[in-house]
Amino acid sequence: MTIKSVVKTAAVMLKKECAVKYLETNEVEQDALETVDILTRCASLVINELACSYIPLVKEEEIVEENGKIYFSSLSDNPLKIIDVLGEENQSVSFAHKPEYIVAKSKAKKIRYSYSPSNFNLEDKTGYLESDVPERVIAYGVAAEYCLIVHAFTESVNFHKRFIESIEEIVKPKNFTTKGRVFI
Repeated sequence: MTIKSVVKTAAVMLKKECAVKYLETNEVEQDALETVDILTRCASLVINELACSYIPLVKEEEIVEENGKIYFSSLSDNPLKIIDVLGEENQSVSFAHKPEYIVAKSKAKKIRYSYSPSNFNLEDKTGYLESDVPERVIAYGVAAEYCLIVHAFTESVNFHKRFIESIEEIVKPKNFTTKGRVFI
């Protein structure tokens, strides 16, 4: 799913026909570029919020060790949490965290981590699959942020409510048990 498709869905929700037309045909009408720019920034904000608070974006990449250290600055994205370090045969390797790097106990080949995405452009991918987070859910968040920016507070609250309810539906616990009651 691309940022452009999320922005277009949000523009449809907000009834911003000039932005929808621009995204479909590149025809520039009054306020279209400004609206698309604001919606794109809102999409970056919402996806960052999702990745940092609700549904982590996870990436696996090959790494190069420097004296047994894997520097966070050498990774392609800003890591939030190191999930796993993998060795030559894709086995888990134990590691220790330091402020600027991690130290693997044996030779490491790959690292799996959750990350905080940077700002997006229209043609960038969100990092989420439609099966993980539907496009409309992200678009609800984008619409809520846009309405907040343009001082449409009631609409912002409505879109935000739909966004939060949709996120809660996605991240609700799959299986839980409640401790039984004891009567004395």
